[in-house]
Amino acid sequence: MSWLAWLAAPVAAVAQPIGFHVVEPLPGHDFTEISGLSSDGTRSVGVSTRNTGGSWRSFIREVDGDLRLCSPSFSQGVPRFISGDGRYTAGTGAEPPEYQNEYSFRRDGCSSEQRLTPIYSRVWDINHDGSVIVGGRQFIIEPFVSGYVASRWTESGGFQTIIEEGDPRFWSSMATGVSADGNVVVGHGFGWEGGTDGPERSFRWTPGGGLEILPGSGDVVANAVSSDGSRIVGTAYLDDGRRHNVMWHDGRIIDIGLTVTGSGQPQVVSNSGMILLDTRNFSRNANVWTPAMSAAMPLPDYIESFGIDVPDGWVLFEAVGVSDDGRTIAGSARRPDGQFRGFVVTVPSAPTAALLFAASAVCVRRRSLA
Repeated sequence: MSWLAWLAAPVAAVAQPIGFHVVEPLPGHDFTEISGLSSDGTRSVGVSTRNTGGSWRSFIREVDGDLRLCSPSFSQGVPRFISGDGRYTAGTGAEPPEYQNEYSFRRDGCSSEQRLTPIYSRVWDINHDGSVIVGGRQFIIEPFVSGYVASRWTESGGFQTIIEEGDPRFWSSMATGVSADGNVVVGHGFGWEGGTDGPERSFRWTPGGGLEILPGSGDVVANAVSSDGSRIVGTAYLDDGRRHNVMWHDGRIIDIGLTVTGSGQPQVVSNSGMILLDTRNFSRNANVWTPAMSAAMPLPDYIESFGIDVPDGWVLFEAVGVSDDGRTIAGSARRPDGQFRGFVVTVPSAPTAALLFAASAVCVRRRSLA
């Protein structure tokens, strides 16, 4: 297949092989990371990096494990997000030579960057067919103080602000998630109360309904939305006065558990309500939660409950994507020698209540024996 033909090709209807798949670095490089996963789990986007010299190369990983290398960027732009259909990638770069002025870009596969105007913008998510990108546009509040306004980019309209500068509810805001059709956008920002150190609040936006403030007390942070737009995950303070991981669904706040050290915060949610909690800590595993669970469980325990081995001593600290069927999860891990590797894991079947109950029991036994 020619390069151009590959760029235009849809994701192949081939299932991701069952098992734990490690993404090894390119020759001369030291580590890899995976930052996004297509909706069917067959393509992922990531980067291979060298520890010294700052050399890196972004790639798209195919279902067979082959890495399609992306054309070198003239800036420090790394594609962090991949469209649900696996065709487009998107990210944020910085202009040379100082690499200070941020800009957003989209790529058709691994082709050259398509700069998204205006300059001083940041990308946080991309929809299923790559036609809608969300994030924020930077603006100057006063000398040496800047903020962002949550924005939505479309091919026809460019960047359009969801929250305007000077909105009395937000001095700075960022759109952090978008549904598959591009019509549900979620995000969070800071209120004006207390100057630029006001409380965080979150929103849901649709073209027809406009802006809706999500319920919750204290700081409320919405991190992601499911592809069908029905579920939103993040954190909020509840009636006990403590911060909880939560899911907003059908007008309700569903409590996932306290946001405590080691639990992580919800960063990904599927249409069925499967949630990946990212600890953002190299020494702690990411966690998994589903509506059938009484509490979240460490990602390695979840994977091994399906009879799939995770390498000894590996910490699966980051989980960035889950396929629509819940079978494939992608992320990054730290090996015992301190090196980092991206991974893609596919389990034999979607999780069932009985399986998750058994896996939870195994997890509890392991903790009691630790």
